[in-house]
Amino acid sequence: VLYDPEFFNFADHIVRLVQGSPRAAGPDQKPVVQSNEPATPATTATILQNLHHHFPNQRPRLQSPLIQDAEFTKLYHDFVRQVVRSNLEEDMLIFEHCPNLRIHLAGEKSLTSPHTDKDHQHSEAEINFWVPLTSCFGDASLWAESAPGKGNFHPFEVEPGQAVRFYGNQCLHFTRDNKTDSSRVSFDFRAIRMRDFHWSQVPPPGDPRANEVRWSIFAYYDVMVADGSILTSPEEWEERVVPALGQRKLAEEVPPALGAVPYGDQPAPASPARRAQRSPSPEHVAACGLRYGSQREARRHCARCGWIANRRRLLDVLCFSDSAGAKRPWIIENPDLSQPWGLGCEICVAARAQNVGSAMALCSAFADLSFGVSMPGLLFQPLLRHGNHAMRQSPVKGQVIVQQDMEHAAAQQ
Repeated sequence: VLYDPEFFNFADHIVRLVQGSPRAAGPDQKPVVQSNEPATPATTATILQNLHHHFPNQRPRLQSPLIQDAEFTKLYHDFVRQVVRSNLEEDMLIFEHCPNLRIHLAGEKSLTSPHTDKDHQHSEAEINFWVPLTSCFGDASLWAESAPGKGNFHPFEVEPGQAVRFYGNQCLHFTRDNKTDSSRVSFDFRAIRMRDFHWSQVPPPGDPRANEVRWSIFAYYDVMVADGSILTSPEEWEERVVPALGQRKLAEEVPPALGAVPYGDQPAPASPARRAQRSPSPEHVAACGLRYGSQREARRHCARCGWIANRRRLLDVLCFSDSAGAKRPWIIENPDLSQPWGLGCEICVAARAQNVGSAMALCSAFADLSFGVSMPGLLFQPLLRHGNHAMRQSPVKGQVIVQQDMEHAAAQQ
């Protein structure tokens, strides 16, 4: 999603707000903003990328939320009005009242583990917009899969002027320890197209449920109507939104996952019956130990080394019951020695070979035996979630806190 960083000069406002942070460095430290530095997108991005020099002990904290800064709020509303509505091809939107500022200092630990917004009971109709204010790459970025359950995790590599739209409600996303020399600053928010409101499960103003949930209109969400104005009361909702909802074409169902690839475009995987064991590999472990300086660091940065170190435990945990009732692992390695090493799911590989299941499941990393390829270390949480082994996927008082992988469960039948 492209935008003009000179017109939407969010970074200027963040620099100003950070300058007054109560966690600013002491009087002997270099000030965040130099008086002789012209305010351009490039210079403000550089200032933000170097925040770790000015806040060496802990990240800066704003004295008040972004939404309480009138200048930033006006710019944020203009961004929704001019950029987001055009991108979503929708003139009426429900969008997050207060955007979320993220500051990930160079050298800082991960800010969040793999999760989906659905885990936190967000509406499935929400679409995420992620706006970088610095150069984002590698560990100094957000990582996500391109479609739910696909498992092809990658960082968003973008510059100021390039926002990212993704389906964070269903796609796992996370951050890694920022081992770069660049701090990452970004903000993000969620939006719902008005055509999706009827299935969003967001209670309308006046509904008794609106007082019982966090995700309510005129509290968590703002409303922008066709002329670009923002509503402020339930009376305006009744007058300007309710009639429009009755006239517009409504979406019939949850939109397809962003970035899903048709099954026909994917190469067929090797048959699991021909699989060969590729681990343990002393040669690979030794090479990575030299590359990363130690085997411990190799396990942190190389998915295959992480697998080799934890293989026995994972084979005991990542299991299913076959037709005979025997417990055996579903996790397998790619047997094709001509292909990069990767992990997969025997159940999903078999379902793909029989062309059983949805296009999304058939082209996942678990079906094509590529989970872990180009991954910065082995991610255990997605493995547990794929096999429905994660603790929060177990029913508690009749409720599943974290959504189960229904494609895997269906393929197991």
